[in-house]
Amino acid sequence: MELKSGYKQTEIGPVPEDWQVSTIGELGEPVNGLTYSPTDVRKYGTLVLRASNIQNGKLSLEDNVYVDMDLPSRVIVQDGDLLICVRNGSKQLIGKCILLDHRVKGSVFGAFMSVVRSDNSNFIYRQFQSDIIQRQIAEVMGATINQLTNKNLKEFLIPFPPDIEEREAIVEALSHADNLIESIEVLIAKKRQIKQGAMDWLLTGKKRVPGFTDKWESKQLDDFGTFLKGAGVTKSQASTGDLPCVRYGEIYTRHNNFVNEFYSWISPDVAMTATRLQFGDILFAGSGETKEDIGKCVAFLHDVEAYAGGDIILFRLNRKADPLFFGYYLNTAFIAQQKANKGQGDAVVHISATSLAAIASKFPQVREQRAIATILFEMDDEIAALTTKLAKTRQIKQGMMQELLTGKIRLVQPASNVLPFAAKEKAVTTSNKGHNSAINEAVVISVLAKNFGSDQWPLGRKRYTKLSYLLHRHAEGGAEGYLKKAAGPYNPSTKYKGAEKIALTNRYVRSHARDNFSGFVAAEKIAEAEGYFSKWYGDNTIGWLEQFRYKKNDELELLATVDMAMVGLRDAGIQVDTASVKQYIHDAPEWTVKLNRPIFSDDNIVEAIEWSKQLFGS
Repeated sequence: MELKSGYKQTEIGPVPEDWQVSTIGELGEPVNGLTYSPTDVRKYGTLVLRASNIQNGKLSLEDNVYVDMDLPSRVIVQDGDLLICVRNGSKQLIGKCILLDHRVKGSVFGAFMSVVRSDNSNFIYRQFQSDIIQRQIAEVMGATINQLTNKNLKEFLIPFPPDIEEREAIVEALSHADNLIESIEVLIAKKRQIKQGAMDWLLTGKKRVPGFTDKWESKQLDDFGTFLKGAGVTKSQASTGDLPCVRYGEIYTRHNNFVNEFYSWISPDVAMTATRLQFGDILFAGSGETKEDIGKCVAFLHDVEAYAGGDIILFRLNRKADPLFFGYYLNTAFIAQQKANKGQGDAVVHISATSLAAIASKFPQVREQRAIATILFEMDDEIAALTTKLAKTRQIKQGMMQELLTGKIRLVQPASNVLPFAAKEKAVTTSNKGHNSAINEAVVISVLAKNFGSDQWPLGRKRYTKLSYLLHRHAEGGAEGYLKKAAGPYNPSTKYKGAEKIALTNRYVRSHARDNFSGFVAAEKIAEAEGYFSKWYGDNTIGWLEQFRYKKNDELELLATVDMAMVGLRDAGIQVDTASVKQYIHDAPEWTVKLNRPIFSDDNIVEAIEWSKQLFGS
């Protein structure tokens, strides 16, 4: 392959002509860790950093070892040390590393660890996360050796830009990506805690969904349907065709509460002896390794031809039961304890359909079941969307590393590439209002928070996103930047391209939380935002939005989703009807699961199509 102009071929691949290929030993000094014996270990003393103190690329201080002994000065941690796992029983852990900071000042590092001390440790740390270093680690270790020596570390090669400004720009860009990833991880953890709290309240009846007051009734599972047995599908048969199949092991390892996607596919011949699933079936794992886990179950909410493998017990519900509710409810601690008590066996635990049928508890009426399930599903939907976003952000960061750390993308241009150019006029923004989209959205968010948020009910992101979508459709005929996300239409730029930050910085809004609700409310300078809004959108737009004040979030999501589908269908020249809208939603990867929710029933989609036509015309 011909080299790109301005690049040179090296032993680790193409790099910019003005970059060097340096060894770690040329840039810093690897240092061996502390050797100590069990008699040196104390409950308190000097912390010894080990591989267990590196978890998911972060410093973890949960599994600690302390020593009381004379310590060589070389093993005492210095700020900026790059801590690397160089020996371990698990080959996957070799080379994992973190940068050390003031939190572990005065600590030491153990014999199975090394540090690299360098003025460029932050840049070297980024290279250790790249394929360039990981390939060299794999080559050194071979098939049997789980060890890196200091000699190995010194000889590792990395691309190295001599310009400190360029190195710092690369580190800063990747640090921003890390911060974004961490913020999403924190948000996912918070959402999971909130969901767990909601399950603890709603699935026990301690807190009732507004509008429901009927007492929960004591019943057994066999009051809600009949039990069937799945037929055997062997591991070798699980990839023989294109008919989806759920196997009992996947209930433990792949699914939680409901079947989200399929991992096994069988042939028509195998399907002839398997048990076909029906929409709304509950699938119990009839075998397992422990009594604590036996009988884990999932709801099957797909209207497709699919089959159950062996060691699955099917629970076919009657009209008194909502399948999604049962998917959540039958995995609660109270029910799980009953399943554990009924499990039989030691090395392999089994539970029978008869035992499951006799499980007893208090159950709400089916309408309340649906209401509870909808709340929990929306929480799961939001967590799933964030998890997808996290995976994509990690992929983007990995791509950034490959491009930035090899110089394929330059953040600082070398002097030889800087050429004089004629002055150009500033680019005209796409907005016809004379301001950029981030400022526009900051004003929109602020005015929505003023009119639809309060200290008691702050305006959350999910709700303001739907309202802003509808506002743009009404005022401008279109809604740019909105994507087909799980909880969408959703415009990620409002959060990640500055609109929310502008609104907060300008004190148009402030963040506010009450109980489990968080969002925005108007702040002291909201009048300024209202002035801009009135100038850009007139005085009647907020009045038009009043019709949505008492609509639930899922109703707004239904309307916005269906409307966005209708716009997409019209742009493609496809007739708008219930079938085409459903197909459009199904074909959007993050939207497919919407069709399993009660709010996206055929009747509701028909109503949403008519609602959209009334609002925006046909």
